[in-house]
Amino acid sequence: MIGSLETWRWSVGEDAAPLRERLAPGMSPGAMARLRDRWTPEQIGVCAELAEARAKATAKFPGRASDLAADRAGVEMASSSAAARHKAERIVRLLGDEARVLDACCGIGGDAMGMAGAGLRVTAIDTDERRAWMAGHNAGCGSACADVLAVDIDGYDAVHADPARRAAGLGGARTRDGDRFDPPLGDLFDAIGDTPSAIKLHPGVDSEALPEGELEIISESGRLTQAVLWTGPLAASPRRATLLHHDAPPVSLAGVVDRPDDANEIDAWIHTFDPAVERADLVGHLARETGLLPVHPGVGLLTGPEPIGSVWLRAFRVVESMPWNFKQVRRRLRDLDAGEVTVKTRGGLVDPDRLARDLRGGGDRVLTLFALRFGDRPMAIITQREPAT
Repeated sequence: MIGSLETWRWSVGEDAAPLRERLAPGMSPGAMARLRDRWTPEQIGVCAELAEARAKATAKFPGRASDLAADRAGVEMASSSAAARHKAERIVRLLGDEARVLDACCGIGGDAMGMAGAGLRVTAIDTDERRAWMAGHNAGCGSACADVLAVDIDGYDAVHADPARRAAGLGGARTRDGDRFDPPLGDLFDAIGDTPSAIKLHPGVDSEALPEGELEIISESGRLTQAVLWTGPLAASPRRATLLHHDAPPVSLAGVVDRPDDANEIDAWIHTFDPAVERADLVGHLARETGLLPVHPGVGLLTGPEPIGSVWLRAFRVVESMPWNFKQVRRRLRDLDAGEVTVKTRGGLVDPDRLARDLRGGGDRVLTLFALRFGDRPMAIITQREPAT
């Protein structure tokens, strides 16, 4: 991240307002260079970074983006306001709204904002003094430049931590290896000890490598954004899948690992489901809750005689199922008066974008093709998306 702490503090104040007003995301280098008669390159660079970050933060932090202290990478790594609020409400529900929470590896303070807003007494720490200051500024809480491995945890009722998942040895690429996090997961859990905790992780984390607790997979508008390992009294169930929307209450499905391995005949309707359910290994729970049956292990489909209305599901009426063969499928689509064809697949069986172009016909019917492997059998399911009744 560019700029000193002093310059970042200056960038959000009144003295920097004239510069902020003249900057805009994507401003050309030439236009920025003309500002150097009044401001230093560092001031211009930091304020430009701030402008880009605030523009990027609009979706994650509705109503707050314009007054954030943040850099672009910090915004990318931060929890959204919806996710932060969801986690904070859980801590309040289980520990009370006066609980003292240490937000370690706090970044720009996305989670600290949610916890402070819920009434929790938050202290945010980060090994980068600029990020620690940003979190304090954004959340209105106490903050300090500190390492969670060196902090006395005993004074806190809970710990929230978001260890960095970009490994220096990998050129800054993301890693899912907990031993390469910063701090390493093993060291983090040793430091936390028995203190109740919420550890933010990648949604693709290897659950077998985690200590005991509840693994929650969070999906925001159908996109997996994070996993949270809850420990101690903050854990309620082995697994949980949660759907978040900015304008609706969270919806969760919880239980023990239930990954069905049976296959069933395709009925009149098939249903896709939110990826959080599969990532949390709760497909069997969803099937029983909705009365649907798994089509085949690992293909992400449930089937039944009727469309089921559920926030977890999208229903597709089955037109025909057949072994996958490009020429035969294309011929059948022409017979069905297909126009636009959307392709859904897994495991690299086909290139969905290219296949959608190749299968597009001149008809009026909008169809969805599922191209999937059922074990060693490539299959095609031609469907039509219709609203459930």
